Amino acid sequence: MGGRRKSRLVLLLPLLMVGGVSADILFEDGFEISGPNQAFDRWTGANGRWQLISSDAAAFEGDWGADFSGISGGPDGTLLLEISTVGFHGLILEFAEQVRGALEIDDVMRVEWTPDSKDWKPLAFYTNMNESDWILESLALPPEASDNPNFAFRLIGDFSSAGDRMGFDSFVLRGTPIPEPGTLSLLGASVAVLRRRDWFRRGRDFWNKIIKTLN
Repeated sequence: MGGRRKSRLVLLLPLLMVGGVSADILFEDGFEISGPNQAFDRWTGANGRWQLISSDAAAFEGDWGADFSGISGGPDGTLLLEISTVGFHGLILEFAEQVRGALEIDDVMRVEWTPDSKDWKPLAFYTNMNESDWILESLALPPEASDNPNFAFRLIGDFSSAGDRMGFDSFVLRGTPIPEPGTLSLLGASVAVLRRRDWFRRGRDFWNKIIKTLN
């Protein structure tokens, strides 16, 4: 009896482990560490009028936040992160955003992602908006972003005047670990054995009822 119980426990473990898989954090930045250095040191690059600001208004959480403002005739500004997602799927990009200075129709902030550092695809688009409170965004990335060594995302701002302004904070990229093939095979075997045992149990219960009826 002891051996049977042990083998059943081993078969159940993969089912419990796979069912309990939770998302991991691949990247996060609330700018609390990089803010005092005035450098986007956790990012691949930042140019144009991206800057780090410390104030209650500039930060969704903590003291620091990322800020982008326009300038007449000024260039676009890009905040870029290149990061491998190998081993993860079900990617979610989260961040807080706030329009701090009203945007006109020709003011644009784009959030984009790429599977290959060449073909950029849209995730979010901000234009022609009034000033707002902080809004939490949660953007699901498509399957092509999963298990990808060349994944990247970026924010590109093109604002026409100094009064056009947005703030960003609390960036998090989440992904769920992809189960190992061996784990999936073992899970399938576990389910098959449990179903077979359930079939035998039901058959046994059926015949026990017949026997009791005859007695």
